[in-house]
Amino acid sequence: MLLRTRGAGASLLLTLCFSAGVVQALPSRPVVAAQCATPAMGESPALATTHAGFVAVAPQRLADTRSALGAPLGPLAAHCVLRVSLDTATTPVGAIAAVLTVTSAEAPRSTYVTVYPCGNLLPSVSHLNPRPGDPVPGLVIVPVDATREACIYVDDETQIIVDVTGWYAPSGAVLHEMKPTRVLDTRTAPRPAGLPRGRPADGAVVRLPLAGVVLPPEARAVTAVVTMTNATQSTFATASPCGSVPPTSTVNTLAGVDRGAPAMVGLDSAGALCVFVERSSDLVVDITGWFGDDGTTSSLPLETPGSPLRDIVARRLADSRNGIGGWSTPFASGEVRSLSLLNDVAVGVTAVQLEVIATDATSSGFLTAYPCGTATPNASVVNFRAGSLVAESSMVTVGLGAGGRVCIASYGSAHVIVDLIAVHGTTSGLRALAASPGLDRLPMPGQPDHTVHCPAGGGPVRIVAMASPGATVSVAGGAPAPVVDTTVTMAVDAVATIDSSGPSGTEHAFLRCLPADFPTLIATGVSPTPGWYRATSMTPTPFAFILDEFGVPVWYKRTPYPVIGLYADGPNGVAWRKWTGGGFPVEAAKLGVERHALDGSLTGTVTLPTEAVDWHEYRRLPNGNRLVVVYSREALPPGETRSCNDPSSPPVPVAATVLVNGDIVELDPAGTEIWRWHSSEHVADSENTMPQCFDLDPGPGVEWGLDLEHINAIDVFPDGDLLVTARHLNAVLRVDRNSGAVEWKLGGAPPKEGLGLTILDDPRGGPVAPHDGRVLPNGNITMHDNRTGAAQSSSRAVEYSLQGSTATLVWSHAATFSAGTLGSTRRLDDGSTIIGWGTGQAPWFEQVLADGSPALTIGLSGGVNIYRAEPSVAAEFDRALLRAMAGGPAAQPAPNS
Repeated sequence: MLLRTRGAGASLLLTLCFSAGVVQALPSRPVVAAQCATPAMGESPALATTHAGFVAVAPQRLADTRSALGAPLGPLAAHCVLRVSLDTATTPVGAIAAVLTVTSAEAPRSTYVTVYPCGNLLPSVSHLNPRPGDPVPGLVIVPVDATREACIYVDDETQIIVDVTGWYAPSGAVLHEMKPTRVLDTRTAPRPAGLPRGRPADGAVVRLPLAGVVLPPEARAVTAVVTMTNATQSTFATASPCGSVPPTSTVNTLAGVDRGAPAMVGLDSAGALCVFVERSSDLVVDITGWFGDDGTTSSLPLETPGSPLRDIVARRLADSRNGIGGWSTPFASGEVRSLSLLNDVAVGVTAVQLEVIATDATSSGFLTAYPCGTATPNASVVNFRAGSLVAESSMVTVGLGAGGRVCIASYGSAHVIVDLIAVHGTTSGLRALAASPGLDRLPMPGQPDHTVHCPAGGGPVRIVAMASPGATVSVAGGAPAPVVDTTVTMAVDAVATIDSSGPSGTEHAFLRCLPADFPTLIATGVSPTPGWYRATSMTPTPFAFILDEFGVPVWYKRTPYPVIGLYADGPNGVAWRKWTGGGFPVEAAKLGVERHALDGSLTGTVTLPTEAVDWHEYRRLPNGNRLVVVYSREALPPGETRSCNDPSSPPVPVAATVLVNGDIVELDPAGTEIWRWHSSEHVADSENTMPQCFDLDPGPGVEWGLDLEHINAIDVFPDGDLLVTARHLNAVLRVDRNSGAVEWKLGGAPPKEGLGLTILDDPRGGPVAPHDGRVLPNGNITMHDNRTGAAQSSSRAVEYSLQGSTATLVWSHAATFSAGTLGSTRRLDDGSTIIGWGTGQAPWFEQVLADGSPALTIGLSGGVNIYRAEPSVAAEFDRALLRAMAGGPAAQPAPNS
């Protein structure tokens, strides 16, 4: 990351956030040795992020040249680079940037230090400017590139100490900007209750209650400036969550020197910040922002949301020494100048992290930074001294003020340099939205579609919208303003448009009035990758719907009867199957899979002449053919029966007179059968491990049929072979597409044909009653392991790697409940996994990132069950078309069609 040109003074960014007062511990990791050759120089690109926030860990030392910890013993020589590992043990999968503390010590001469990802060129900037004999610590954000290494370059000899304090990731806490606020000044006030005025004693710890006192209760960490003054000897102070004092420092100072340093630090579980002072000194603490969750309500009054990290960028905004930014003279004492950040960043930015530098001072004083349009705060960013040969700098987090501007005020005369470090916000001109009735989910940055549950039959909906700095907003065609509060009468299924306009043009968001009986979906978080999630709800009112990456229903249709499975059927087409109840559809009516356009019209029905098409799977192939499942009956000889259980609870033993097998059929686009796989030819009856029966007689009588395989999913290998999931075999099978032979079987009893894979590293011994087996691009297999009837009955999502005759469990994500007969597991290209638990007793749907953290989670109100959560890539549906076609009923086939 580029912060400053060389020789401009010390500069570092400290970024640390603790979630709910809990700090994660990390194992120690080695650091690679130094290379002593000046690397090639060049520009470092900016790193754009999506919905990233701060994740903190207990600070861990990675390298210390003073003690040969993970590095050669002794100071790093001039023009040397220390390469520090950022592998997944110290910076996990999913982290986009590491936050490192880098300290220079025992430098014999003034020099500079530059930190950058090792896959980049050495930027022509300095991140740290050590002073002779004066320890200079600071923090820097280093993007995690393909090398997973941070390079630390020193221009002259110095000892180097490196700690990791956290990282940026989608699971991190978002920033809430605020006007700089002084929360501690031991010289006068403010001070916490019970703290006497005056310098704290040697070794004292000052406790500052913040969350729920001067900050919202949701605050879990703060960005601050900690200043030491009136010190009589060299000393340091450390800001940290209360409870322990880490072996690190936030600010170091010398006798008689006023010095401040930035800190982003967690609060303890009670919301307090503690500051330890080594030797007696006055302390000043200014809070400039806080990290934590947004509010929990989407109803009025409007709550301003926090902002994720949008860009890690280094850009010089102003330099009064040379005219950059229009500044060409030193600041006079009492002078205020402003910077229009919208000249450098797009609308949607709500806060920035700036490095503010004072140099060439002719009088002692300090600088402060704040949103323009607000009163000048009683807070300092940088303290400087007249005649000092050393520049003083500090990072500050500041929100954008009127017109997207930030103001810098100087109390003392000096040259001032301002660098842009990081940008928080989105690319949207719409900052906040609320409604009455309340929005169905708390809005996320950049979310284009929003919903409310309409009053029955439609009615008034109050909408309040806030624009981002530098933009205006209008609702339903009304007059634009920074904030709009209006009431719109909306019909069921109607959409109100929310337009936000800024220097780059106008963008649109949409508020849908859902039917009052549409299922209540409880969405939190957001997927890291835009896409779609398809599902149907059968009770209490049947709907088919498609959600976006925010969990918002952009498209839905009221279906004429309960349907199960919402399948993608070519570009902007869907398909489903009527649900008639029971464990599998061996109905008298030969039902098929209905194909629908997004307007709900029926475009065709996939049927077979004498068989009902099963609802468990409908797979459209790239050539337009389709794979479906059907059931075939085999009557046992007269007088012969098979013992099994009916599906009641508790199950009741019965005697089956019919065996039911599963067939897989391939149909061409015209609906003609061109290939069929008969399970009865390749799977022995003895392989059944779940003897479950169903009544096959549609009349008042009873005819028990033993469901031998219960095929519930089909996937296709790259060579055309099939992966078949058979719940009642406790297994998935690989079926040769040409011969129909079973090549191997994962789970269950030994196979009639093919290889039975040996399962390794699975503490549960393999799948039980699996669903939704899928093939990954690397050849691994995922499935939803329902575990119905197993001793360990809690369901899980699993992944196995295949090698020869073995299947090794390489990943799993377990629930604390049983999903019964429902569920799905799908791996996305971004490495996340979509797990549909199905049951209304827990989240219907979880998206788990590669590092194990949650992304998008959707619950269901009222105990509604949903069969699967099926993802589609963004290109499979057009958002505007989904929005335009949403609402109203879907057509149904004509009777006996």
